[in-house]
Amino acid sequence: MNFGSAPLLELSWSSVISGGGQNVLQIDRLTYLKFNLSEDNIIQSALLRLYVTKAVTNSSIIIAVPEKNTAWTETNIAGKNAPDIPSTRQKIEDRAVDSVKITELNTWLSLNITSYARSVRSGLLSLILIGGNQESPYRDIVQFHSKESEDPALRPYLEVTYSGTEISGGGEGGGAGQKLVYLTLRSSIGGGSVYFNGTEYEVPNTLEGILDVPTGLCEIGASPTISISDTDKAVFQKWNDNSPTNPRNVQIGESMTLEAEYLEQYYLNVTTQYGAANGAGWYEKGSTATLGVSGDTNANPPKVQAEGILGLLGVRYVFDHWSGYSTDGPSLKINVDGPETVTAIWREDYSLFYSYLIRAISFGAGFVGAVVVGRRLVGARRRVGMSDQLRADTAPRRRSPLFVRQRDTAPPLVSRRDVAPAAPTKTLSPIRGKEPVRAHISVNPATSTRIGESAGSAGSSTGVIGRRQSVRENTGEPVRTVASTTAIPAARVVGMTKFCRGCGVKIPRDSKYCEECGKRLA
Repeated sequence: MNFGSAPLLELSWSSVISGGGQNVLQIDRLTYLKFNLSEDNIIQSALLRLYVTKAVTNSSIIIAVPEKNTAWTETNIAGKNAPDIPSTRQKIEDRAVDSVKITELNTWLSLNITSYARSVRSGLLSLILIGGNQESPYRDIVQFHSKESEDPALRPYLEVTYSGTEISGGGEGGGAGQKLVYLTLRSSIGGGSVYFNGTEYEVPNTLEGILDVPTGLCEIGASPTISISDTDKAVFQKWNDNSPTNPRNVQIGESMTLEAEYLEQYYLNVTTQYGAANGAGWYEKGSTATLGVSGDTNANPPKVQAEGILGLLGVRYVFDHWSGYSTDGPSLKINVDGPETVTAIWREDYSLFYSYLIRAISFGAGFVGAVVVGRRLVGARRRVGMSDQLRADTAPRRRSPLFVRQRDTAPPLVSRRDVAPAAPTKTLSPIRGKEPVRAHISVNPATSTRIGESAGSAGSSTGVIGRRQSVRENTGEPVRTVASTTAIPAARVVGMTKFCRGCGVKIPRDSKYCEECGKRLA
C-alpha cells in the first residue's frame, strides 16, 4: 500500500513465533525518504531531522538504512516494487547507518547519516526508515510528519554542513591552487584497514571510508592480508584501476574512489594416520587442489608395515579411500570453495601374514611327519637287529633252509657207522650284519646222510645244511663233496611277524613285495 500523499508517516513491527518458540520481529510498516545534495561541496556533517508525534517512549526506535536505489517515486512505490528490504533484524542492524531511541514526543529527533551522505557526495540520497516498539505489544506505531504535513515547519529535512573547498597557502602541505576533495577508500572485504599518508583508518561495515584530502600527490595503502579465521583469510590482489602496487603513490586532482580488491583463501588440511600426506596449505577460492598420500613402497595403493611383532609377521596397512570422497586412488583433486579437512583412510591387510602362517603350518606338518617316519624306521631297524635273538627265543622249532643257531657248544659229530673223516670247507655268505662262517660237511656212507659242522668268529653252531647227496655203494669211503646251499630269503620271520631284510619294515606275512622299498620277497 502506498502512503506517499499522507501527512503522517508510520513505522511498526509485527511479531511471529519461530520454530524454537521465540518471538521474531518482522517489518510491518516502513518509510522511504529521498533528498538532493548540492554538487562540488565537501560534506562535514549530515543529520536527518524528524518530528515525532506518536510512539511508546523509551521502548520505540527509528533506524536509518542507506538505500542506493533512487529510481522509486513516492506515488508508485509499494511492497511489490519497493527497493531491497532487509529480511531480518540482524541484516537491518548490519546495514544501518544510525538509530535513535524515542524518549519523548512532539519533538525533533536526529539521525547522523554523515558517512552515507559523504559517500553519495552529490545528487540523490535515498534512505529507508524502519522502527517501532521493541517490547510487547510490538504493533505499537511510531508516527512522524511527512513533507505533505499541513505545517511546513514540521516536515522532515536533511541538515548538511559543508566546508570550503579552497585551501589558503602558507601552511604545511598547502599551496596555491589546492582544494579539498573527497577520497573514498573502499575494500572488497571487511576487517582490514586503509592508509592515507601513513595514517590508518579501519574499514567500517559499509566497506568504505571517506576522507577530505587536499589535491596533490599522496600515498595510499591497504592491509596486505586480512585474517578472517584460522582457516580463512583474504589476500590483497590489486586496486580497482588494476594497479597491484600496495602501498602506492597517487596524484589527486579531484574527488576519487579507490577500492582494494581481495581474494579469499582457504586452508586445506590433509591428515593421515599412516604414511605421509601432501597437498595441505592455502588455496584461492575456486581453485583446484591436488592431494596425495604415500606409504613405505611405491605400490599402488600405498602400503605401510605395521609396527612391532605384527609388522614382522607380515601385517600391513593399505590405503583405502579419502574421507568424504568416493575415489579410492592415492591422488585426489578437489575444487576449493571453503576450508576443509580431508583424511586418508587405511585398512588392515593380513594377506601376507596368512601366507606366512600357511607356510609355517605346512613346514611343521612335514617335519612332524618326517619325525614319525624316522621313529618307525629306527624302531624297525632295532627289531631287525634283535631278530637273531628273537628267532632263537620265540621262533617255532622247525628247520629252515638256513642254518638255525642251537647252542654255543655243539656235540661231537658221529656217523651211524664210524666217525667220518674231516670234510672240505667252504665259506658261505653271512647273514646280514654277521661275520662270515665256514661250513664243514661230512657224508655218512652207510646212511647217505650229511652231517655238518660250522665254526666262526662269533661262536660255533651246528645245523643241517644243503640236501641229501648220493654215496658210493659198497665202499667204506664217503663221497667228499661240497653241499649246495639255498638262497637267503628276502624276508625274515620272527614268531608270527615278518620283516623285510632290505629296509627292516614290518610287512604282512602274505605280501610278495615290501611296501617300503619295493623289494621282492621270497
